Amino acid sequence: MQTRMLRTITDTKLHTMNVRILIVMCLSGLLAFSCKKADRSTTSTANEEPSNALQVQADNLRDSVEVHWVRLIESDDRKLDNVERVLREMSSYPYYDRGRIAELRDLQGRMRQIRYDRQTLASDERIDRYDAASDSLMYGLMQLYRSVDQADKYSSIEALINDIKSADDSTIIYRVHYDKYAKELNEFTSTHNSSLQQMGSPYANIPRQHTFQLSE
Repeated sequence: MQTRMLRTITDTKLHTMNVRILIVMCLSGLLAFSCKKADRSTTSTANEEPSNALQVQADNLRDSVEVHWVRLIESDDRKLDNVERVLREMSSYPYYDRGRIAELRDLQGRMRQIRYDRQTLASDERIDRYDAASDSLMYGLMQLYRSVDQADKYSSIEALINDIKSADDSTIIYRVHYDKYAKELNEFTSTHNSSLQQMGSPYANIPRQHTFQLSE
């Protein structure tokens, strides 16, 4: 009887130990699986972070280039529109030279046709030709404005002249800002070209930005 009881107790202990061992093995397996999964997740996140950072940098630089280009063109358009208005205003007064007004109107009407764009910035001659025409327009307009004694009495004309000069000055400032971000984007794409190619479109296809500076 005692022998049978001892055997029963022994069998029970062995069974309990086997169950515990099985539980430990299962927990160990689950822990190992969780660690591997966490490692894969960490590795994946680590690989994604540099790409995300480059994407943010690329987007910011592209946006900055675009914003300053739009501001530049808007400022130049505002100048040309006000030149047209002031010439129209001058034509309503008998004191201004009608022939000179017609010449300046003709020049103003051709300005947008000869103006550069982001592709033709690669041509220094295109920029020089537009700047020369713009200088001639501004010089002719100011001469015409000053040709009449006490021209500042015509408040509407004076206000337009001031707006034109302000827009002309702003255009130069916007050129400087555009060049700054265009060069930063060029440097960025050159430095990270390999990574950008792996990111695919549109980051793999960012074109080189031309600038106003004669020496790129």
